[in-house]
Amino acid sequence: MVSLESNPDNATLQKEALLIKEYSAHAAGLGAIAESGAFARLEGSFLDYPRYLKSRFHKLSSKRLLMQISAGSPVIGVNNASPELREIFYLAHIAVCCELFKDVSIPAEALNQAGMRAVCDNIVKLFLKDGTSLLQGTQRLQFADAMRTMQILRLLGLVTLSTPSARQLSFACGNADREIYGVHSTPRIYRETGAGGLAFSTQWKAPQHIALIDNAPQFKNHFDMLNSSHRDWLYAMNKGLNEALAELGGKINNTGHSFRPRNLVAGLRIDHLMFPDVAAFFASIAPLLQPASDLVITVGAGHTLEEFEGRINKIKEMSNYLSGLGLEPVRIKLYTGDTLQERRSGPNFGVLAYTTYEILYCRLRRRLLPGGKGI
Repeated sequence: MVSLESNPDNATLQKEALLIKEYSAHAAGLGAIAESGAFARLEGSFLDYPRYLKSRFHKLSSKRLLMQISAGSPVIGVNNASPELREIFYLAHIAVCCELFKDVSIPAEALNQAGMRAVCDNIVKLFLKDGTSLLQGTQRLQFADAMRTMQILRLLGLVTLSTPSARQLSFACGNADREIYGVHSTPRIYRETGAGGLAFSTQWKAPQHIALIDNAPQFKNHFDMLNSSHRDWLYAMNKGLNEALAELGGKINNTGHSFRPRNLVAGLRIDHLMFPDVAAFFASIAPLLQPASDLVITVGAGHTLEEFEGRINKIKEMSNYLSGLGLEPVRIKLYTGDTLQERRSGPNFGVLAYTTYEILYCRLRRRLLPGGKGI
């Protein structure tokens, strides 16, 4: 497949190649799930996905499920052979495909690896028309990666917070598309009348409130636009982490409904250098939290092997620190390999540039965090 741009530069060609590779990998994965017979069994879960999640844990508690999957270990890896974890990864992958193949009707007979290759080719061609279309395609990849993280956590029963009640704090968020849309999108699949194709879609709702932080100067105008257009439920700060947290703390202490304490802290594909002192970071967010809140931290590949190692080590450091406070963090590794190079070059889902490698989840108890006891 070739670019439809007349004179694409190297950066554009690279983005196009990554888009093709990422879409192809997800299409092949969906086809393989269908060929295994699992899609036919799981498809009904997506007709009313929130209802499915609610009913999922009526009979099985999250703690029991985690015990079945990990035998009590705080670390879950993709090489875990439990059928429960396999089903969770299948469901999460189907959810991701609801974003990637959104607004596309897929004939039932195309739900196999060969058929999905053709579907994928047709979709990717639309994204290669021009620069704007390519940007839309890469945005979908970012949304989809955030969706995978959140659906794995929801399917494990760890995150149960509904979007309309979410008061979110996110940092290192770039243009914040993942944090706003990927975190809060719900997958849906239904059979169309007539031809009987399968319609893949997502439904998005705004959180109750979201505070966004990123200090990169190139996002200043974008953050100003977000603040002016979504001021009733969003506040974006283009400044350093410590300065922004202090500002948010002042607003929580002195204003009303919008700036109530946070119940969701989400740092997606963070840079480990943001957290030179883990204890100081948790001390700085403790005053901003309600008594119990969800923490979600993820890391990507970084630009180099050294950065990847730093990110993985930071997740481990955070997890050990939270365990030392008496909390129960869970790490989910989405890669395999013996050496660092093998792990970075072999993510189990997606391609290096757009995928999450590890998830850290913890149910934070404010009273156990440094400085949080007397709040």
